[in-house]
Amino acid sequence: MSSSNATSTTPSGKRPRIDPNRTPRANLQLSVSGSSDANSAASSSGYDIDYDETESMASKRTRSNKPSPRKTTHTLAYLHVEHVIQYKAFDGRESASAPASLKELVASIEADAFGQGIISDHDLALLGSDALGDPLFSSVFASSRFVDRTGVRAQLGASLSKEVVCEILDEAEECEEMRHSEANWNCFVHSRLIRLALRLSSVNSDNHQDASRIRIGCLNATTAQISKPFAPHTFGRKHDKRIDFCFYIDLPDSNPASHTLNQVCHQTLHGSINHTDYAPLLRRPVCLSIETKRTGEDWQAALEQTSIWLAAQWACLDKLVGTPAVATGLDFLPALIVQGHDWFFVSTTRNRRPDWRYETILWSKVVVGSTASARGLYQVVTTIQRLAKWCSETYWPWFATQVLGHGVETGS
Repeated sequence: MSSSNATSTTPSGKRPRIDPNRTPRANLQLSVSGSSDANSAASSSGYDIDYDETESMASKRTRSNKPSPRKTTHTLAYLHVEHVIQYKAFDGRESASAPASLKELVASIEADAFGQGIISDHDLALLGSDALGDPLFSSVFASSRFVDRTGVRAQLGASLSKEVVCEILDEAEECEEMRHSEANWNCFVHSRLIRLALRLSSVNSDNHQDASRIRIGCLNATTAQISKPFAPHTFGRKHDKRIDFCFYIDLPDSNPASHTLNQVCHQTLHGSINHTDYAPLLRRPVCLSIETKRTGEDWQAALEQTSIWLAAQWACLDKLVGTPAVATGLDFLPALIVQGHDWFFVSTTRNRRPDWRYETILWSKVVVGSTASARGLYQVVTTIQRLAKWCSETYWPWFATQVLGHGVETGS
């Protein structure tokens, strides 16, 4: 990949962007509700859903300011007490209860974080001999275990060029040292890194001949609100939290499932295939979520936002399927939390309580990598492409079969 295709603008001197929430969105008038079975499934998920309540898409609420630690702690406690969301550690005493498929993915991400095979021998050759003597790349060449010569890494996709790595490292260093805002981190570092990693991933490769195949995309979702019917609630209060980025499944019109997806959207009150009525996501199934913070800040707030957002996604999927989604083979919903340089993997599963209602379990955390070093960047890219593969090869076949009724042959 040439450096001319990845030109960047440094964040120095940039003014903070105007909050896009200030622009109200058009209202959709869609009133066809789901089936009674789906209503029952959503109710069993621990949500009181009133589908007679009209939801405005022209909300003028803006993204809330930084919450106080006390408020965040109280919210997490309420969610726990009400058995809406529980929190567990991947390496904790209850880790044995995690699904086998999630454990397998965690093991692969832990190997990425260890640097195991994070760059293919082909990409290493493309770095050139000048990278060998560059101090920035010394960590990449520090051990032979970092280079994969089996072809496994190449199956995930290509990695970043030397020029792009240097540019992202410079921009991340600028954001860190000059204490840039979360919005600037998102704009100049996170968004660029994610998009490049996805563009180079095998699931989005132009080598595929099937024009109807899906692609995995990513967009900024800071203004995407949870639709009211799916917002978790405690003590009569509904929780509406947002995240920063979403991976989504992009279906071309030529895909056999595209027409069915449009029909399903029209059969929901909020006119969306997702738990949000954010316009760019109305017909693009969300498959992974990312929450970002500045370095070392607001971990509890990030957990709160991520867990509430994913709990709402589970509730929406239950509604779409007509029965608890976890009972139909969806083992978990993954997410990433980013704090400045540092990237972490978290995930949610579902658990049926003694009263037959379902609660969401948030599992944390696995270190992924860091934009503070070249090796850390390659670790992050590897994990992003690994998760894109999961979205394409695991989540999409499940969604196509259980939500759309089309089976796995629909362009996965």
